[in-house]
Amino acid sequence: MSEQPQTVELVLQEDGIRAVNVLIAAVIVAQKAGAFSLQDAGSIADAIGVLVPPQEDELEDSPPEEEVA
Repeated sequence: MSEQPQTVELVLQEDGIRAVNVLIAAVIVAQKAGAFSLQDAGSIADAIGVLVPPQEDELEDSPPEEEVA
């Protein structure tokens, strides 16, 4: 019998949002310095992607996704 993941609703005030932004920036700086393994970097990038939507310029710079038939 497997356990279902637990869902937690998080409501942040302005100070909390600022703190999360600072932590995200710190993680990005650390990653650029090579602080994480490749697998950890992927997991961290996925987590940041959930919290921070891609910027418009990032969407324009990314190559088009190929359709799989």
